[in-house]
Amino acid sequence: MIEIGTGPTIYSLMVPSLHCDSIVCCDFTKANREELQKWLDKKDDAFNWHPYIEYLASINGKRSAGEIEENIRSKITANLACNVRRQDVIEGKEDQYDVVFSSLCIEAATRTIPDYLRCLENVCRLVKPDGFLVIYVVTGQSFYKIGNAKHMSAPIDTASILTKLKELRFKVLITSSLPIDDLDFSDMNGIAFIAAQYCCEQS
Repeated sequence: MIEIGTGPTIYSLMVPSLHCDSIVCCDFTKANREELQKWLDKKDDAFNWHPYIEYLASINGKRSAGEIEENIRSKITANLACNVRRQDVIEGKEDQYDVVFSSLCIEAATRTIPDYLRCLENVCRLVKPDGFLVIYVVTGQSFYKIGNAKHMSAPIDTASILTKLKELRFKVLITSSLPIDDLDFSDMNGIAFIAAQYCCEQS
C-alpha cells in the first residue's frame, strides 16, 4: 500500500497496518516527512500517538497498543517526497501498488476541477492492474482556513471523480458521502469516500 499525502500523522495508517504487508508514506512537504520520521525513529520530541493507538487496541481486542505501535513502524518501508502535480508522482520511481490511498490531499493541492482531475489521473498511474484506489475527499470546497490563513482548494464534486475514474478504466466499488455545511473555516458541502478497482482490460 502507498498513501499519497500522509502528512505528519499516522492515524490513517493504523488500521491498514493490521492488513498490509508494507506501507509507503509520501508527502510533498518536507516538514511533514520529518515529523513522521521523528515518530518512526522514536525521537523524544515526536508527537505522542499512543493514546490513539490504545483506542484502536481496545476496539481490535487482539493486540496490545504496544504491539500495534511496533507493527505500524515495521510496516512502513519508506517515507518519500511526492508531488501529485507531476505525472511521475514519486520522481524517479515507476512502482505500482496493490492499494493506493489518499485522504484530503489532491483537492488541497489544486485550485480547479480540471486541475484536480489531472492530478487524480497522475495518482491513478500508481495503481497496479486489478489494484485498488481508495480516496477520501472534501467536496465543493473552494477555500479552507487554518487559523487566520486562508487556503484555496479545488471545489471537486463526486460525479466528476466517478466520471474520470470510469474514463481511466476503474470500476467503482464503494461510494459514500455525507453532506456538511455552515462551517466558518470552509465552504465545503460534504465529504466523500470512494473505492475503485483498476480493471485495465475493461472495454
